[in-house]
Order: sequence, then structure tokens, then C-alpha cells
Amino acid sequence: MPASGMPASPTLAPSMDAPQQQLRYWTSFRTYLLAHSHVVTPRKPTSRYFALYSTGEPETLLVAGIYLREQQLRVGLILQSPDAKEQFRRLYDDRDAIERAIGAPLRWRERQEDKRSYIDLFDGSLDPNDIEQWPVQHRWMCEMLEAFHATFLPRLHAMAGGN
Repeated sequence: MPASGMPASPTLAPSMDAPQQQLRYWTSFRTYLLAHSHVVTPRKPTSRYFALYSTGEPETLLVAGIYLREQQLRVGLILQSPDAKEQFRRLYDDRDAIERAIGAPLRWRERQEDKRSYIDLFDGSLDPNDIEQWPVQHRWMCEMLEAFHATFLPRLHAMAGGN
């Protein structure tokens, strides 16, 4: 701890605005995915607070997010097919088994105003502003994206097959 008795501030990128910081984060995460994941295919990094990844299922996406102000990370599933509401309800009915498979409680959001629904996991213990934490954050985010893929995709395939 510094002499002031206050915890040291995170290692922030000096004089970098949010879009620059986000681009830097996603560039670093893309490099991590290329080296460590055979499930999640990285896309070109952007300066947005989130990154979308294909699941192989039409209109179903994995999402990863960094919230600089809130100092938290997000991994989730976006359902946006014409059957998204029914898919969401069936997954929600199986939420206990799904949350056990993921290893954490999830936030379930069925949007009434449009066809999209979201199933998310947030981690507020990892601050995306802290560059020194990025390797730990990348590992967590990669593991959770892969866990979401392994947990949700078989269930969605079974639904599509009429099971």
C-alpha cells in the first residue's frame, strides 16, 4: 500500500479515452484467443465496449463486454432468431442445470420490446482498466465463452431438432 494508506490505483493506460482503451483491450484479447481457444473464433478488434462471436447457430451470438466505468466484465449469449422467445423460455426452464454447468448464477433477460433475449454472467472482481490484470481477465473471459458455448449450443441444437 502506498504511504497514503489507500490502495494503489489500477494500472491505467495513460491519457487514453474509452474507445482507445477498448480497442487496446480487444486487440489483446484477440491475441489471447488465437493462442488459447479452438472454440471461439476471434474477430477484428473494435473500439466498442463489447465483442460478438459466432456460435455457428444463425442469429445466436456469444458476447464479451468490458465496462470501464463500472469496472466489470461480461460474457453472455444473445438470442435473436424468430424463435428467440421460445428458446429463452426453454433455456430458462433448465436454468438450474445450466447455472451448475457454468458454475455461477446468470442474469436472464427476456426483452419484451423486441425479439432479443440475453443470458449474462458478470464479474466485478476484475477491473478492465487494470492492464496488469488483463491476462487473468482474458483467461476468465475465454473459459466462460467456451463454457457458454458448451452449455448452450447442445440445448439449442436439441430444440432445433424438435427434442
